[in-house]
Amino acid sequence: MKLYTCPHCQSEIRLKLFFGNAHLKCPNCQKEYMLTMKSMKLRMLEPFVAVGIAVSTSLLFLNGKTIDIKTIYILGVAFLLAAFMDLFLVRLGILKYEEKADG
Repeated sequence: MKLYTCPHCQSEIRLKLFFGNAHLKCPNCQKEYMLTMKSMKLRMLEPFVAVGIAVSTSLLFLNGKTIDIKTIYILGVAFLLAAFMDLFLVRLGILKYEEKADG
């Protein structure tokens, strides 16, 4: 799924859903990009938001179920939400990339 375009060669960079997208590499020109520091700090909040949403929905939908079911639900939903939030925030331009400094 194309979500980011290389500023140098205008080719598409595909982001992966379940693999980290903190560092990207253009397949065409081999330029490397990484999240800005502000974006990285924002990205660190994603798991907390995802767990909060998962816990609150489990309280609504799984009332009276065993703790095992709730735990599996919370872990699964939080994992998927964090992954989708990552892609969604890049798509909206909230998470921004900068060219990686050689060093």
